[in-house]
Amino acid sequence: GVVEWADLRGELTFGKLFPSRVDPAAVVIEGATRTRVREGADLLRALVEAIATLARSEHRLTLADRVLGRRPTETIERPAGLSLWKSPRSVAAGAMTHLVRTAGADAETWPEAASLSADAGSAFFISAHGLTPGERREGLILATESKAAGAGAALRLGAACIATLADDEGMAWLVRGDAMLRDGSASLATLDHAAFLESELTHGSDDPMSVGRAAAGICLVCAATEPTRLSFLRDDMIEEMAYAGWLVGRDQDRGLLMRVFLEIEHAHEPAKPKTRAARKPRATTPRAKAEPKAKSKVSPIRKSAAKPKPKPRTKTKTPAKPKIATRAKPKAKASTKTKTAAKTPSKTPSRTRRSKAA
Repeated sequence: GVVEWADLRGELTFGKLFPSRVDPAAVVIEGATRTRVREGADLLRALVEAIATLARSEHRLTLADRVLGRRPTETIERPAGLSLWKSPRSVAAGAMTHLVRTAGADAETWPEAASLSADAGSAFFISAHGLTPGERREGLILATESKAAGAGAALRLGAACIATLADDEGMAWLVRGDAMLRDGSASLATLDHAAFLESELTHGSDDPMSVGRAAAGICLVCAATEPTRLSFLRDDMIEEMAYAGWLVGRDQDRGLLMRVFLEIEHAHEPAKPKTRAARKPRATTPRAKAEPKAKSKVSPIRKSAAKPKPKPRTKTKTPAKPKIATRAKPKAKASTKTKTAAKTPSKTPSRTRRSKAA
């Protein structure tokens, strides 16, 4: 169990992730100044009320306390018989709910006290007895709404979501908690976390939280292992699941635990460079017929600047050239007269000869 609430902020282990007792023997709040105490008075009062409420937990009450009428504040008394107690929630659950809400409101005023309150509230809701899975999940959601919530609160909420069959939401919170453990936002104890996971797989029960606890344990083991060895670790855990008695006939739960390994491996893969996808050809749409443009009227101011239109050319009749009569060459004859006449042509031919040629 948790003796000091400040221990929840130390190195994370499977025992701190799922403590059996949350009632503290003492609480040490760091960063207390007069200004913070004055501005964060509501958060300080909520812390005192939560501590006083958990002081009357079941294992702290003796027989004399019970005879004097003191009742445990962490258990829920369902109405039975002549009992007039009909509260659906325990007194401790109401005090812790008020604490985590106040921590979310005063996270900037007093960060150390808000972080301590958020972790204490999430540890209470994950370990409290008598809460239904839905009530457990609602309380953890309130605890993680604070900006000061750490990796432990994220892993607890992931386990509670898996217990309520909200697998996708639970996976998102588990991956977020694993990322916080990897980047140094939360410290992880240097011990063999695989031994705690093997013990959880061996001694699991039919409680819905058993699957969630095992999933959160897988995150702790993977965070303490190098990414290159996750595949070997997964093969070893598959063999352990095959011999787990409470997983016999629960193939869906076994597949869910395998999915936790795959999601964490995928989260640690190096980001591949993005390649530009080929563009798809655009669908050709039939073009509409262009409407004839209206003739623009030239304004009277610019009418003078317009270029003059060329006059249309008109066909001009050219006088026909006078035909010059050419003489046809006389045909060559075999007579001697023609030959002699061709040799000595006359400058002015006679009319009779032209008429013959014509």
